[in-house]
Amino acid sequence: MKLPAHRRSTLLSHDGARLGWVDETVTLDKALTLRVHCSGEEDTPAVRVTLPAAEEGGQLMSSCLWPVALATAVLLRRPRWRDALAGRDCLELGAGLGLTGVVAGHSARSCLLTDHDAFAVDVLRRTAEIHR
Repeated sequence: MKLPAHRRSTLLSHDGARLGWVDETVTLDKALTLRVHCSGEEDTPAVRVTLPAAEEGGQLMSSCLWPVALATAVLLRRPRWRDALAGRDCLELGAGLGLTGVVAGHSARSCLLTDHDAFAVDVLRRTAEIHR
């Protein structure tokens, strides 16, 4: 069992309306587990995404979990976007750590994640292995 080393929640809201939130847990081995929730959709289970521990060596752009990835992950759990992705193939360019693509893949028929940085591609391979 992996013990948590750090936990936090990030809330996404727009014009005072709460859209959803992401719970983050970093384990002692530095793996990151996220649970993406959608407000008003309590009957829809949160998507659980585990990202492998990232070693040093990637370009800064591709080796960070950007706030926009958290926001996009929450939006992709909203019914409008889940329905839009259902049965479709999607492509994520510049996937970085892969959070957005993994969440999209829960609704889409398939999701291809790409990145130019070799470090990011290695992380994406490990992320895909976790979520097979």
